[in-house]
Amino acid sequence: MSWRTEWKAISDRIDSILEAGSFYAQFGNSSDGGSAAHKGLIPTAKEIRTSTEDFNNKYTQLLPVSATSYLDKFISDAPEFFENSNVKSPYLMARVTLTLLSVFRADFTYKITDISELARRLSEHAFSHLQRSIVADPTIKSKWQDAFKNGETTCGKLGAAHLLQHGIWAFKVKEAGETPSKIVNQLKKDKK
Repeated sequence: MSWRTEWKAISDRIDSILEAGSFYAQFGNSSDGGSAAHKGLIPTAKEIRTSTEDFNNKYTQLLPVSATSYLDKFISDAPEFFENSNVKSPYLMARVTLTLLSVFRADFTYKITDISELARRLSEHAFSHLQRSIVADPTIKSKWQDAFKNGETTCGKLGAAHLLQHGIWAFKVKEAGETPSKIVNQLKKDKK
């Protein structure tokens, strides 16, 4: 299962518990003395919090940095809100936990759409795949060796085709006197 699929499942569960909490707030809080909140809403909210911890443990390396930071903060702050013994009213506790889950879901969903971070990770994956393919597959290695002998334009075409397999549209931008090798060498110098 991908992290996006698992996040969708967690997000859907948050949506469902928020709907139940809304129903409870509208119809059930005065007549049940908080038992629906105490027996249903609060335990489910805590299970969702645990699901976010599991999600973080499994997928932290694949998520955008801003999303990982936000998820880490939510998990570290969660006990303060989800286990708050100072809140005696189950109704109030349900309101606090459900509100926090709602805010968390909205913010986290926004942060996982960090396009530049996703693009960076996608390109890292594509180039890692290319490197491993060259080492593991003699046919691919031969194609790249031939392309290298034929010049940068041939390498660029082959590289663009590989990147496209990973959903990355590659194109070449060249100013007068600039070549990809000059740009790469400049980038290497800038890193130092």
